[in-house]
Amino acid sequence: MKWANDENSIWVAKKQTQIIVATDDWSREIIAKLPVNKPFQAAFRQRRNLAMHRKLWALIHTVWQSTGGNWLTPYETLKELKRRMGFYEDIVDQSTGFAYREYRSISFAKMDQTAFNTFFEQALEHMCEIGGGIENKHLRQAVLDELLTQ
Repeated sequence: MKWANDENSIWVAKKQTQIIVATDDWSREIIAKLPVNKPFQAAFRQRRNLAMHRKLWALIHTVWQSTGGNWLTPYETLKELKRRMGFYEDIVDQSTGFAYREYRSISFAKMDQTAFNTFFEQALEHMCEIGGGIENKHLRQAVLDELLTQ
């Protein structure tokens, strides 16, 4: 399995001996072509965890419900979260001069698990504020309760 739009990606796993080995045929083929005892550069990304993605949406849904629908949809709550986190770019269309805000993506293709973990922890802190000052541990428990009802 490759990352979206990245023909050079390979899947590897680190063994207890600190040796990294390929985990699929595609990756084994790429590694087999590498010269022995020659350095090469590799970039590693951790595959996204679908359960963590669901946990984020449970967080958003929990806060959306607890605020009495301050936003029309949970998706609008996510946009508010991204705004508060500064997870956007302000862009000016050079041809019209029109300024608009483009929110960054949290899609599986745009963010690996390590980056998503950081995003989630920061999101949790902001959602405590958005939710009216909910304590972190109480919001975490509410999210787990929400996941159990799905």
